Amino acid sequence: MNLSDIFSRWLHKNERKPPLPRYQAGDIARLMQILEQTDEEELSCEETFQILDHYVEMELHGEEAAGLMPVIKRHLDLCRDCQEEYQALLNILQAQSP
Repeated sequence: MNLSDIFSRWLHKNERKPPLPRYQAGDIARLMQILEQTDEEELSCEETFQILDHYVEMELHGEEAAGLMPVIKRHLDLCRDCQEEYQALLNILQAQSP
């Protein structure tokens, strides 16, 4: 089997696959913005979530959480999902405070 045969088989096999999704210009712009803001020291969502309760409690006690934990603050600024988790946790703890 030569290269032409391999390519023909690949082409035929991939004709039946659904087309790739189309992305909106805003999606691409957001991705580019996130990539531009990427630092060497980054936390994953899982890592952020593991210490999010400590971050929120620091804020509730009047401590400068953003200054003491800038990597968490940066992740929250960039990640909508973690920002929502943060806000929900903050709201719950504020409602429980006297």
